[in-house]
Amino acid sequence: MALVIEAMELLYTQKPDAFCIASSDADFTPLVMHLRASGQDVYGFGERKTPDPFVNACTTFLYLDRLGDEGSGGATPNTNGAVSAASDNAPVRVVAKAKPTAEAKNSKPPLSQDAKLVAVLRGAVEATAGDDGWAPLDAAGSAAKRQAPIDPRNYGARNFPKLFEAVGLFEIVKAEETGQSYVADKRNKERAPKPRF
Repeated sequence: MALVIEAMELLYTQKPDAFCIASSDADFTPLVMHLRASGQDVYGFGERKTPDPFVNACTTFLYLDRLGDEGSGGATPNTNGAVSAASDNAPVRVVAKAKPTAEAKNSKPPLSQDAKLVAVLRGAVEATAGDDGWAPLDAAGSAAKRQAPIDPRNYGARNFPKLFEAVGLFEIVKAEETGQSYVADKRNKERAPKPRF
């Protein structure tokens, strides 16, 4: 309760840029929803066990148990002026876990088998693709982020281009003239062989 009261006080008196809630507890979902309804960005941090309603309510949610994975960069987000909350009301200290062994990495199912992720990425490509079946990669990444609270680092990728590449179900082409990258769904047999730049 004290954290909720402090968050509301900050919201109405200090006008912070964003809020950060580090917890895997779904009890913070109503707080997140109220902050979002007030026009605030809320960045959530927690473990893989975090319930979907809390994850989906946040602007962006980062799984802390994935920070040590390759490609995450180990970066700790700036939470200056934000509320940091944990279920036990103790200060939160983010510590990246050691990289998993090669054997542990190989035991994970490939990203192409994550039906939710694949559906969001395919939907993003479809929504931003031109008549040729190709979508600008940056536009597809932005569309994916609007559809669901996806953070590529939760999947061991540094950014959306790396995530599309890691899934393996998309073809990516870079225009040498402009440096712009394009993405297409490999299962779309009607796409042009190359994007029309």
